[in-house]
Amino acid sequence: MDPAVEEINKNSKLDIDNLIYIPKKTGRKITAIEFRFKKRIRKESLSEEEIKTMNYFVAYGMSEAQALFLLQRLGYTEMYRRLNQMITFNSQYDNKDSPLYRRNVWFENISNNEIKNLGGFFYEKMFPELKNE
Repeated sequence: MDPAVEEINKNSKLDIDNLIYIPKKTGRKITAIEFRFKKRIRKESLSEEEIKTMNYFVAYGMSEAQALFLLQRLGYTEMYRRLNQMITFNSQYDNKDSPLYRRNVWFENISNNEIKNLGGFFYEKMFPELKNE
């Protein structure tokens, strides 16, 4: 049973995700098997706000599959909340005297260090759920 469940969970073309089974016992005998799963989110069925969120994160280095995974797991409000809480866009963008003038640079809010690879920052620090994807 386990190999079949693993194959179903690996198949991204199916409409279900995270399939698990729970054997129901009466005494020593298994009398039933209960299956639980989540409906997989599809790009075609996204709301307008979810599409905007996906396109926003894809533009900054995340793959579509990762963005869809996070939309399903967290929702777009939590994705934006983490983004605003952890990073800030270059505040010196329009300051002609600054060495950061007209540079598309992001900074980590905690340490105020420049983020060299925004996609890597998403993966490593902002969305640790992606590591277990």
